Amino acid sequence: SRPGRLSADVSAGVLSRLDALDVGCGTGLMGVLLRARCRGRLLGCDLSERMLAVGAKTHPGVYDSLEAADGVEFLRARPPGSSDLVVAADVFPYLRSLTDMLAAAQAALARLAARLAALCTSLHAARFD
Repeated sequence: SRPGRLSADVSAGVLSRLDALDVGCGTGLMGVLLRARCRGRLLGCDLSERMLAVGAKTHPGVYDSLEAADGVEFLRARPPGSSDLVVAADVFPYLRSLTDMLAAAQAALARLAARLAALCTSLHAARFD
């Protein structure tokens, strides 16, 4: 079978068959939503070790792995093409520039059936270069 989503995945709501990466996962609220739709591993990272600890306690077993790391460095550490989903919920407004984040996400994503999802609820504070 080929990597990435299968046609049956669309109707079943499957978002990921490879590694799904939750960048800036915080306490794991997005991970709770993603877990049931990911058939591969769900990996999360956040700058705050305290947020990760709260998430691990509040939502145990949601993530296969949690890492205290900068989002760009986390993505750069992934093997090229090993992921088919990168989620960044409310992360972009805190970045000085999107260039490095998008380049690192592109490198981590598989070429077939890959997605980058970004949610921004506080764009009024954002300034994109």
